[in-house]
Amino acid sequence: MCPGHRPDSSYINIDFVLDIIDQLQSAGIKAIVLSGGGEPILHPNIIDIIKYINSKGINIGLVTSGQRNFSYNKMEYIIRSLTWLRISLDAGTPEIYKLTHGIDQDKYKTVLNFIQDALSARKKTDSQCTIGVGYLTGWNHEKEIEDYEQAALICAKMGVDYFQLRPLNFSNKVYEFSDYIKKSVASINNKMRLVKSRHKYDFFDTTRIDYRRPYKYCHISYFTTIICVNGGVYVCCDLRNQPTACIGNLHQKSFIDIWKNVNEVTAKVNIDNCLPHCKNDNANRIIDRILQNKDNNHKNFI
Repeated sequence: MCPGHRPDSSYINIDFVLDIIDQLQSAGIKAIVLSGGGEPILHPNIIDIIKYINSKGINIGLVTSGQRNFSYNKMEYIIRSLTWLRISLDAGTPEIYKLTHGIDQDKYKTVLNFIQDALSARKKTDSQCTIGVGYLTGWNHEKEIEDYEQAALICAKMGVDYFQLRPLNFSNKVYEFSDYIKKSVASINNKMRLVKSRHKYDFFDTTRIDYRRPYKYCHISYFTTIICVNGGVYVCCDLRNQPTACIGNLHQKSFIDIWKNVNEVTAKVNIDNCLPHCKNDNANRIIDRILQNKDNNHKNFI
């Protein structure tokens, strides 16, 4: 149900999940994002997982395609527990949804219902959860701009907090929100923000910036990591399942012991082979500018 159409349907064992959460709490982890190259809400124990993370005082973010119906009570609990929720919609009509997700177009209504249920639950519980919707561009169908504008209007009417454009793949197209759609959205819901992954689109538009990496080391890997269904702990999501980017495996060592290897593994990652518009690129550029500043005599006090 993700645009990648990955065939793997395996999921992580609940007892293993709870043990990992305990380890992350002991390590002082502040937040966990439930996401992946799969669909987190299809896990049979997703409510129990959210409850357990919540009981540990760890903030939770959730990225989902919204392809599951929950009872009102369960949805209310989910929304009360989350710091933020992002739903991948990627379509303004059922027909385009079938094209972008490769599944029955009737599922489009399921996603819209999920979004509406989440918004209703937030209102009823007075939750502060931020709820946004994502739209991947780059499908190269003739109705793409018309479609994402239609999707933005749908989201504005429902009352989501933001509508985000992100590029699916390499393209020389740079997508913008027209003045018409900005005004139309504002007239419906002046609180909904129209946002886009600007640094990724800037990579495609080579007239704007030099897209080559000025840094040779992934600084952000010290602040975030990814745990896969097989227990592997990796430098980042783009390098998951690549042996050279594996810090360790939780079936073999504890998270705290694994994290002792982060310096060694990160140093071996060849930045030149990474995706040029990865999600961590912007943060890496900022950190590198600070570290390379010759006037900064106190780097340990950044």
